[in-house]
Amino acid sequence: MQHVLDYLQTHHDQSVSLNQLAKVAGYSPCHFQRLCQQKLGLGPGKLNELIRLQRGYFLLSYRTWLSVTDIAFDCGYESPDSFSRAFKRVTGYTPTQFKAQQATITPPLQPYLHQWNEETSTMPVPSQDDFNAQVSIISLPELEVCALRHSGYPARLNGSIQRFIGWRRQHKLPPDQYR
Repeated sequence: MQHVLDYLQTHHDQSVSLNQLAKVAGYSPCHFQRLCQQKLGLGPGKLNELIRLQRGYFLLSYRTWLSVTDIAFDCGYESPDSFSRAFKRVTGYTPTQFKAQQATITPPLQPYLHQWNEETSTMPVPSQDDFNAQVSIISLPELEVCALRHSGYPARLNGSIQRFIGWRRQHKLPPDQYR
């Protein structure tokens, strides 16, 4: 199933058919649809929509300079209106309201992935190749670090991240050097 999620995330701006997803998963379309429903609790079409909305959520939260129109097209929607309707149906906010209020909402796909991650997360069994790795010790230049501690409900993490981004911008620190 992880291959399918990765595929959908890299093809978020395209229309992806059930046959394409089934091929990526290595199953017949009918079996893949049943498997998707069983593992995630939603069908492939809904999964595709939520992944596109998850991308929109990310862009609205962290790329605040982008317009809703740009975000809608980047997420593969035909128009900003269709993106806005889908976003509101899932989150309860229009993209413009969410962007203006920086509302604390659960990312669209998170409830489904949380259940799937709990079911599939196991410690991998190390292979012999893992123990034959070449180790190198390198010295890096000194680095100044800034820490912003988040405490409280995990769904409010975006607010802490936005405060850090605001601080970084206020001090004119480029994102490629200060993350």
